[in-house]
Amino acid sequence: MAMEVVQVLQNLGHDHPLMLIEPEETADSWDLSCYACEKPILVSSSSSSYYGCKRCVFFLHKTCAQLPHQMTHPFHPQHPLTLLPSPPKAAHTCDVCGGHCNRFTYRCYDCDYDIDMKCALAVLSIQQSIKHTIHPHQLIILQMESMFLCYACGIKHEGTSFLCTTCGFWINQECASSPINLKLNNRHHHTLYLIDFIPQEVYEQKPSCEICSKRIGRRFWVYCCSECRYLVHLHCALSDKKNNETENQSHDRGLNPINLSSSNSATATSDADLPKVISLPVPNDPADMITQFIKNTAIQGKHEGAAEIEHGSHRHPLTLYEEPIDHALSLFNVASNVPKCCACAQSISAPFYNCLECGFYLHVWCAELPEELRHPAHLQHTLFLTKNTWAAKCNCCNLFGSTIFYRCEECGFYLDCKCASLPRVIKHESHDKHTLALRPTPFSGTCISCSASLRMSFECWGCKFNLCVRCAILPRTVRHRYDKHPFTLTYSPLPYRTGDDFCEICEEGIDSNRWFYHCGECDQYLHTDCILPVDQFSNMVYDQLWQPINSRKHPHRLIHAGPNPNTSCSLCERSNADSSHYYCPPCQFHLCDSCAVWDEEYSTVIYLPVPDDSADIITQFIKNTAIQGKHEGAAEIKHGSHRHQLTLYEEPIDYASSHFNVAWNVQKCCGCAQSISAPFYCCLECEFYLHVWCAELPEELRHPAHPQHTLFLTKATKVGECRCCNLFASTLFYGCKECGFYLDCKCASLPRFIKHESHDKHTLALRPTPSSGTCKSCSASLRISFECWGCKFNLCVRCAILPCTIQHRYYDEHPFTLTYSPRDGNFCKICEDVIDSNRWFYHCGECDQYLHTDCILPVDQFSNMIYSNRRSSFP
Repeated sequence: MAMEVVQVLQNLGHDHPLMLIEPEETADSWDLSCYACEKPILVSSSSSSYYGCKRCVFFLHKTCAQLPHQMTHPFHPQHPLTLLPSPPKAAHTCDVCGGHCNRFTYRCYDCDYDIDMKCALAVLSIQQSIKHTIHPHQLIILQMESMFLCYACGIKHEGTSFLCTTCGFWINQECASSPINLKLNNRHHHTLYLIDFIPQEVYEQKPSCEICSKRIGRRFWVYCCSECRYLVHLHCALSDKKNNETENQSHDRGLNPINLSSSNSATATSDADLPKVISLPVPNDPADMITQFIKNTAIQGKHEGAAEIEHGSHRHPLTLYEEPIDHALSLFNVASNVPKCCACAQSISAPFYNCLECGFYLHVWCAELPEELRHPAHLQHTLFLTKNTWAAKCNCCNLFGSTIFYRCEECGFYLDCKCASLPRVIKHESHDKHTLALRPTPFSGTCISCSASLRMSFECWGCKFNLCVRCAILPRTVRHRYDKHPFTLTYSPLPYRTGDDFCEICEEGIDSNRWFYHCGECDQYLHTDCILPVDQFSNMVYDQLWQPINSRKHPHRLIHAGPNPNTSCSLCERSNADSSHYYCPPCQFHLCDSCAVWDEEYSTVIYLPVPDDSADIITQFIKNTAIQGKHEGAAEIKHGSHRHQLTLYEEPIDYASSHFNVAWNVQKCCGCAQSISAPFYCCLECEFYLHVWCAELPEELRHPAHPQHTLFLTKATKVGECRCCNLFASTLFYGCKECGFYLDCKCASLPRFIKHESHDKHTLALRPTPSSGTCKSCSASLRISFECWGCKFNLCVRCAILPCTIQHRYYDEHPFTLTYSPRDGNFCKICEDVIDSNRWFYHCGECDQYLHTDCILPVDQFSNMIYSNRRSSFP
């Protein structure tokens, strides 16, 4: 049958008309591969024309463009197979060859039977090779020798065979002579009947041959017993029945002829009408580009500037606002106080529609999006614009969203507004050889940038290059607040890179197979996921009553929830039975209040060392932890750390006349063990002193040293050891009785993040430390430390707060400076022991004098022991 050649046709695989393209019209930048069969389109001769949509870089062979809407396949002759532009589900396999169905697929819905293009074209090519008017379903004999795979038994044969010239069914002589029924008296007492297709309900039970015990394939002929479902392979039955003859009966396969479908003409799109291809990445902010994509999709002037509209996404009328929003005064969105559009989830900017009663916002261009849409992600059906009642997952970007979606109710297919508005074709700097087209992606496809599994991507099929929609719109440059230079998006490993390079934010290693951001000036690296705002790609828009927050612990925004005994924190595993928490509805991720607080503390970084006195900074740390105004300046309080009432004293202490503390006659706070200064609380009867800020410390605390449980403030009944600084103490402790864990008030108040002069390249985080970890300054073994994981740099809490300079009262009139680099062959001026070049020390440059850090600091500097004057004790 001759193929009809038309200039323009409409194909179910694409939503635009396809034009007949001649070889001389081919552009060098096109990825010239057939979307249907995934084979290259060769344009070496003048007769190599093909069909395509230049706008979307979508191309088909002429034969593939005019595939019949239905066909009959010899492996499934019971029903016709219908052509689909893509498999109904991801990871669908061909029931003939077992390979993955990627693009065009022939399907029988009744039997859940699918055939990929390779297997379909193999039969169609034979079916269309001979002219015919009727289909008698007779098998013609082929006397010529040939090697082929028998469609009946699945075994390769050579010699005489029988062929159906209409459908391509090919069978060897022995199988063609097989009896319709036979008896295997030595194996089974019932008559067996020959069938060419196993019913679905039987096939699901994974039957095996009763003779050879091997699995029975669905596509080959078998003998079965209708009474007891006894099944044997065709070739096994024939081999077993060699000496028993039964009457052969002819059989008709019942195949119907299928003609090529005729195509309706459609208006072609000229080259002058083609839109300009978008070049990516954009310089910095992708949010503006997303907005432009949506504007391009919207029906401009749909509402003609109406002051009030009814929109299907909201139950109340929406009012038009044309003035810009003062984000500082906005209270509708908790995260950064910036309201979000309920369609695109981008920050609201004028003009927009709003429902003040519900805090519902909608950009004017989002309100003008079309009600119906045809999209290459789901060509089977039209998608309809709808407001999702709860979180749904976009089938393009795989992100959950509570925004407006395009939906196919029949297939349960969802597409968010941003993905629905993406351009069909882009040009990306990472693959500048060809344009990339937005297409459904084969099951095995992964993103070249982030290695994510894909359903939809920007693709160059010929080069096997796939880019997920999130990575495609990454900005070229980004900035980090701790680096004055921009970071540039980098696609390939740098020639001087080492395997030890790591991200400045999360301190995890840089994978050379993935894209990353790099600052050439400072030679610093960032993961793409770490530097971009945590809410950059989120499609979740929450009502203000849900109190949503952003967290670096999770890529989606989290909403506030009350106590729930059936959930626990996803980080520290603490039960949420007694306290409120935050959670992500789509992911069921839970974050307790304490872990959420740690996240906020990252924004406060302390710079160390301090100039001279570390005692002052310890006091400041405790003040930062305390609940300011907890006692509101009460003249007398009852504190859980002491059995008597405590009286407020607001006057400074005269240390010279004080006799309460043996060590230098200076009273110590029973909370932090620092010298008492006004204002403070005191019990004169017991000589118990407590700074006002120590009295305001919270009763409960969550700390990274012991994230499993909450720590409770308590007065130590006996001397205990702090698990952080390893010092013994008789002061107030935060403790976990269940684990026997104790933390003194000073360590409990330490900042979670610091910047230290000795390691100014990265921020140091307070974290539990592996058993092999030692302090960079004093070589002490560590349980918890200020750590830079990427550089394997650890600093114990005592060394971290050493002052920058210190004065010695006898040996030198000049200040001694804390020194980090080695000086061999010198000794300490106080103890006269050698200076260890691997440890920090104090040095006077004027006099070239050296001091150990332990020798120069006061003997009681770090002590947490409090003694009464009634004891004859020595610290």
